[in-house]
Amino acid sequence: MRRAFTLVEFIVILAIIAVLAAMLLPIYQRPHRGGARRSDCQSNLKMLGLGFNQYIQDYNEKFPPLKTSSKVGWTIALKPYVGNWYAFHCVSANGKRRNTTTDYFYNSRLARRSQAEFEWLETIILGGDGKADASTRYAISQLPSNWVDDAKSPSYRHVEGANYLFADAHAKYLSPDKITLDKPSQSGSYTFLPR
Repeated sequence: MRRAFTLVEFIVILAIIAVLAAMLLPIYQRPHRGGARRSDCQSNLKMLGLGFNQYIQDYNEKFPPLKTSSKVGWTIALKPYVGNWYAFHCVSANGKRRNTTTDYFYNSRLARRSQAEFEWLETIILGGDGKADASTRYAISQLPSNWVDDAKSPSYRHVEGANYLFADAHAKYLSPDKITLDKPSQSGSYTFLPR
């Protein structure tokens, strides 16, 4: 005589299958494409941050100039410290990734100034997501006002925000409303550089 499963045995088997599926499904799901690109971009900015720090150590604690000649900019000054041109290009930017362009900006208020002049290095923006295929001298001194509201601007390159490199060489994802020109406060705002 054949013995059939009881209802309790059937429910236990289904529960075991459900638990195994819950444990295995995350392994097989592809990571969110936007999150992976944002992470790659942050990695590039961290490489640039290390390059900036090495440059600063070699040049009397001063940040690099915006341009070293009429056609050569800060990216050329950092290139020996970074090692490859890939780090100067964001994977989410629609640029051509040439060795004569960058997708990141440099804070022009820091150029040629001594690192010792500034407090709060961890809140001063050194660079970040900028126009795609910009020149090697590409720099801005504050977030352009049209970038704050324009969802197609570089400040929204990674979903609802962009990646920024800070003067202490860490990179962070921020929405444009977190950035100001005022002195950093307890509210979590970040600055290009207070004057």
